[in-house]
Amino acid sequence: MVAYRFCRPDDIPMLVAAVNRCYDVHFPAAAPLTVDGFRREVREERLWPSNCMVATAGDEPVAVVLGTKAPEEVHVRRIGVAPGHQGRGHGRHLLESLGSKLAVLGPPRMVAEVPAELADARAFFAALGWHEESRPSDDDAAAAAAPRAAPVRFVTEARPA
Repeated sequence: MVAYRFCRPDDIPMLVAAVNRCYDVHFPAAAPLTVDGFRREVREERLWPSNCMVATAGDEPVAVVLGTKAPEEVHVRRIGVAPGHQGRGHGRHLLESLGSKLAVLGPPRMVAEVPAELADARAFFAALGWHEESRPSDDDAAAAAAPRAAPVRFVTEARPA
């Protein structure tokens, strides 16, 4: 049986372990997240432990979502499901639970920026009803010269369950 829970600041070590097992495993070149790295994101990126959730099966994390805290929107910084647990609705449940919480507490808008080359991740957000939002670039020439395509920005309005 899988249990889902929102986190608190004292859950940071558990969140770090969940990110490394459920998210970073899909990006082998990425350096593992550390507790210090998580705390740096809290300071610099407005990562908010209470907007983070972990799904566990026994003592093992099977899915994780990390969200920021801002007045206008919550940015989904990372969402990942451990290999062997994908396709079971864990990612959907995490995002829907976060959306239900935000529908009550705000802000009502959730955003995820997905690298253009990650077709499966883009399909995941689209299947959940998130829609692509285009943003005009301040520097179209720099964007055109970038070696990688700009991330696709998906948005949704938080809804109660």
